[in-house]
Amino acid sequence: MPSAPMNYTSSMTGSPTPELPKSDAYADTVDVLPKSISNAPREMHQKLRRAMSHAFSAASLREHEGIVNGYVSRCMSGLHQACANGDGAVDMISWFTWTTFDIAGDLTLGQSFDCLTKGEVHPWIEFFLGVFYMNAFMISLKYVGLNLLVSLIFRVGGMISQSSLRKSKNDMVRARLNLGYDPNDLF
Repeated sequence: MPSAPMNYTSSMTGSPTPELPKSDAYADTVDVLPKSISNAPREMHQKLRRAMSHAFSAASLREHEGIVNGYVSRCMSGLHQACANGDGAVDMISWFTWTTFDIAGDLTLGQSFDCLTKGEVHPWIEFFLGVFYMNAFMISLKYVGLNLLVSLIFRVGGMISQSSLRKSKNDMVRARLNLGYDPNDLF
């Protein structure tokens, strides 16, 4: 890889130049929210990444290959059926979203969201994506200097959305922990 991309895509131990920091508009969209791996400062990002590294090791990926392949096969079968009679377009974004979240649900929560089976987005995913898109909108407002508007938007609806998202995530994790068996997921 040429050196220019390496300078901003990775931090090398002992590098004479510091890592390119994340933009404050991105990293601190709303100050009251906790950091995640995607917007954490360098030191916290490294700790979070290290804590999750076992899940992305070659051995772990090989161990879960069958699960992933099962969902990919289900996606391909569904696409084959959807295209069988040849009338009209097929929404590939939906199919890829369903596949991605079914895999993620299985590997992190020990259960699928059943999007591929039902042919529709699970309500939690719909809510999650809505929060994700709203966050992108608020970041763009911060980039043009509308920080007060971002704070107002968050106070009006964002806190409620974040609270609901956190509660539903906690409920799903609690359900995963209470399964009573090892679902062979990433954790």
